[in-house]
Order: sequence, then C-alpha cells, then structure tokens
Amino acid sequence: MRERGVDDGFIINIGSTFGHTHAWPMGLGFYGMTKHAIAAIGKGLDSELKTVNSHIRTVEISPGMVATEILALIYGKELADKIYGRTETLSVDDIADCTIFCLSAQTRAKVSTLVMDTVQSVDFTKETQTF
Repeated sequence: MRERGVDDGFIINIGSTFGHTHAWPMGLGFYGMTKHAIAAIGKGLDSELKTVNSHIRTVEISPGMVATEILALIYGKELADKIYGRTETLSVDDIADCTIFCLSAQTRAKVSTLVMDTVQSVDFTKETQTF
C-alpha cells in the first residue's frame, strides 16, 4: 500500500475466537494455532506501521462458530451436524456487518480487534473428546 502512495487504508485479518484461547477441542489444535498466529502477525504489523507514522489501520475480526465444512472434514459429517444443530451459528452477513463497522470508524479512531460470537455459543469439547 505504501509503495503505491496509500497511507490511509485498512488491512483486515479474519481470525477466530480460537485465536484468543489455548484450550482447543481435540482435532482443532492446529486450526487454533494458525488463528493465534493471525492475531500475533496483525499486532506486529500494527506496531511496525505505528513506528513509521503510517495511517494504515489494521483490524482483526474474530468470529465465533460459523457453519463451514471444517468440522465435517475433521470429525465427519454426522458429528459436525450434531454440533451445528445444538447452537445458532454466525452468518457471513454478521461478519460483513462487523467489517463495515470497522471500516466506518473516523480517521482518528480504529478498531484493533473485534471478537464476535452468538448469544448462545456452545462448548463442543465433550463431543470431540471421543474423536
């Protein structure tokens, strides 16, 4: 961005609530570690941008459970359907709304990290312990 003369843009990293914990369900440790890395890289980049007095803003958006294929790939479709069936999941529109919120901040302000989840989030650790 800076090479192109842009000094007021956004870098948006999509993480996960799993990037903010170290207690991952069995089979999702690597996923959690990569989401944790996204958070760390974003914070490091933000620090470097501040050092050079850049106005480029970084934000990490960390959604909770979204119905994707990852659980079916790791645990199988039956268990994934059971887990998703127990709770309401976030939608793509929920994430888009949060992204728009972050982008709409005044130039003097920024959202560094936005962690979002459903009102009735579920802990599915028990189901995955038998994996």
